[in-house]
Amino acid sequence: MRAPMFRPSGQLKALVLTVALSLAPVTAASASVFYVATDGDDSTGNGSFSSPWATITHALDRVPDGSTILVRPGIYHGRVSLRRSFPQGVTVLRSPTTPDCGTTPA
Repeated sequence: MRAPMFRPSGQLKALVLTVALSLAPVTAASASVFYVATDGDDSTGNGSFSSPWATITHALDRVPDGSTILVRPGIYHGRVSLRRSFPQGVTVLRSPTTPDCGTTPA
């Protein structure tokens, strides 16, 4: 008789992703950096510093493997869904708000 397989729910996967990725350091080797902000827009934003997306889920749906998503401070409502895989990983971090912390593009 086989033991039942544990199949984590989407909610648990998102929590594990959030915890694991929030502990990862940002490195210069990151492929691309994208932004999420409470005043962003998932319809018209492009994930850039000046035109961020509004939700982490939208960012995860669009960034390439190996990217970094910087989330600006604020209150975000809803759940984060991970609907694809990232063999190299994706880093999701709280974004510092001052330009001298590296959030303003050159």
